[in-house]
Amino acid sequence: MTSQATSFWEIPNNLHYDEPIDDRSALFVETSVARGNFSFNRLYKSLCLDPQSMSFKGDLPRRVYQLFLGHRGSGKSTELRRLSHQLHAPQRFFVVFLDVPTKLDINN
Repeated sequence: MTSQATSFWEIPNNLHYDEPIDDRSALFVETSVARGNFSFNRLYKSLCLDPQSMSFKGDLPRRVYQLFLGHRGSGKSTELRRLSHQLHAPQRFFVVFLDVPTKLDINN
């Protein structure tokens, strides 16, 4: 598991890009300010959710496909974990989060 470095020299040894962190972890760093005007509002609207109240507005879509891109270690899995926490609620969605590399052999 990833741990916090106590000195500058420990940082390279403590970076593990293959271990996504949970947004509730002490290692999580909020980076939304650095994203400028980016928000998940378009994603929420494609799911018929009001971004402000997170309540349904209109009929549920039949299928929604979203693509998350980025290089290794850029936070895709962490953001997906964050979204799953926000969307998983009795009045919203039943989210099943599956970390495929831990369940399947990615070389097979």
